[in-house]
Amino acid sequence: MLNIKHYQKPKERFLYGYFALFFFVTSIGGILRFWVEQYTIAALDVAAILVVALIMFDYERRHDVNFSSLLLFWFISFFLFFYIYHLGYGLEIIQIILVPLSASIVLNTRTFMRHGALFLLLFALLLGYGFAHKELYPYLQNDAFIAVTSIIFLFAMSFSVVYHKSTNQFYDSLEEANRLLAQANEEKTYLLQEIHHRVKNNLNLMTSILGLQAPESSSMEIQNFVQQNTLRIRSISLVHELLYQSQDLGNVNFHTYTEKLVAHIVNLTPTKKIDIVLNIDNIYFGSNTIIHLGIILNELITNSLKYAFPKDRGEITIELTKDADRYLLHYKDSGEEINTDSKEGFGLRLLHLSVQQLQGRLQTGEQKFEYHIYFRV
Repeated sequence: MLNIKHYQKPKERFLYGYFALFFFVTSIGGILRFWVEQYTIAALDVAAILVVALIMFDYERRHDVNFSSLLLFWFISFFLFFYIYHLGYGLEIIQIILVPLSASIVLNTRTFMRHGALFLLLFALLLGYGFAHKELYPYLQNDAFIAVTSIIFLFAMSFSVVYHKSTNQFYDSLEEANRLLAQANEEKTYLLQEIHHRVKNNLNLMTSILGLQAPESSSMEIQNFVQQNTLRIRSISLVHELLYQSQDLGNVNFHTYTEKLVAHIVNLTPTKKIDIVLNIDNIYFGSNTIIHLGIILNELITNSLKYAFPKDRGEITIELTKDADRYLLHYKDSGEEINTDSKEGFGLRLLHLSVQQLQGRLQTGEQKFEYHIYFRV
């Protein structure tokens, strides 16, 4: 299908114009040939349209500009060679002069030079045959026609070579530079993914060491300390885990992150039946922002699970919305008791510190345990 949307780059746009122009000119020519009862030439026009349509469909499948342009270059060349030979070396000679011009625009340097030389050789042989039988072709007996045609031909060939040397080689070098940049970008992406992967593994190793160390102490205070810090490390580790799994190594989907973080924390207390309600827009944050938000959520959720649900049932709601350039993180639980941590508790101090790092503002809600956190990124 000849759809301009499939042809975005300059060379593709030119190829599109070539297809469209050939269809239009050849269709008009075929109708006129049929009108004057030159049925053989009209049939060749129809065949030419079908062949170019096949080249077009092949391009739609391959998207190889150089290959499709080369097919078009040689097909149109032979098509016009036949016309010149069959119709008597007339004005069709001027039409074929346009072939190297178009080829110089689309084909790459090596292909253009190699096939352009072959084109010149075949065209010279065709003209040589015509001059050898000059008496059969009136146009070749007209010195003015030969002079004008020669000047146009030399100008076209010179222009195509100069154009190709000055412009197309630039595009070829630009494409090569883009290819090298893409390759370097892939390598850097891989290395960055590997870094995130190793950071995640190292953080998980720390949590494993803490988990092995905790049972050695009979103090519940120490065991709670280890568990709380294990969760804090896990909230940071999860950021690096999502980053190395993502195609976008700079940003993390906050909904996905929150979903996994909440599931991990809640699974540590399987006896509690807690429903989690997430109302979060499809928002992405950088790693630093996500880490601070993760610490905030970790402190709030663990606090809710620890103090808010004496009957081991309840609901936690987490919402994140954006209003202009400001974000609102809303957290609440349906617990029956308020937070019993003192204002000097480390968890609460860590919560306020993380809000400060986000340059945000924290407000308590009307319910027993409800927070509104406003921040900008």
